[in-house]
Amino acid sequence: MTRAAHESRISRVQKAVSRIHPTLQPLMFQELDGKGPVRSTFDEPNKLAAPASAICKFAGLMVQAYWLLLRVNDKEQPLPRHLHDHLLQIWAGKTAYEEGSAISVLQEAASTGSSSSLGFLVRDPEVFVLWGDHLRQKSRGTKSFLVSVRSVDWYSSFIRLLDALPILLGTEFDGAHFLIGGRKILAFPFVRFSASVHHPLYLSDFEVSASRTKVEFADPYSEYVEDLFLDEYPDLSQQYQDIRDWLGLRDVRENVLYLFGSGYKHIQDLSKAISNTPS
Repeated sequence: MTRAAHESRISRVQKAVSRIHPTLQPLMFQELDGKGPVRSTFDEPNKLAAPASAICKFAGLMVQAYWLLLRVNDKEQPLPRHLHDHLLQIWAGKTAYEEGSAISVLQEAASTGSSSSLGFLVRDPEVFVLWGDHLRQKSRGTKSFLVSVRSVDWYSSFIRLLDALPILLGTEFDGAHFLIGGRKILAFPFVRFSASVHHPLYLSDFEVSASRTKVEFADPYSEYVEDLFLDEYPDLSQQYQDIRDWLGLRDVRENVLYLFGSGYKHIQDLSKAISNTPS
């Protein structure tokens, strides 16, 4: 490929990224200049996996935020049972929210179609299968990952990923709240700003016990994690308890934990298990 053709691919990716609401871009990309993420973020196809993973994790958090808004304001709006149960498991502290879980959440949300307003915010479930498979190759070793890098035009696939996430175009962040679909929700516990890293940490897990609740936040670009014990922050603790009450978490079905776990699974593989899950 000529240098001009490669530069054209990078330019198309940058243009696609520029459509993300500017208040959200600092929450997903490590380095930005006055125009958005720095060019080096996209200058090699193997580098696209890291920002794609962060985008998926963040978009999955926005799906969770929108789901909470629906639960509070529009309980009658239909949502697929498997998506609802998956998110309940995360918020009940039964399963962690990691890369694989984020991909699964997005694929499930995209599969709602026009039956729910969520289907207009996340679409094209196949692109999440594509990126889920690619991102899993990193854990299998450098050789597997590089084979995957050479197998697909990841620049076009990166643009396709962004096109599948209209939720990132219309959502805004004011420093304390997210505004999604005209509705406002507090940024906690979806993101946390830390003095230890230069970009936000993402909600990763809840650990709920009789004595205290711990919220774990993870850096989307490294293995760094930070714990927040809610008994040390009464206002945040009350906010989390209010959310648990809204969600009716006392009625969570434990068997869903074993259905989803924290790993990524194709939704077509889940359909058979879901159909066999007791009501």
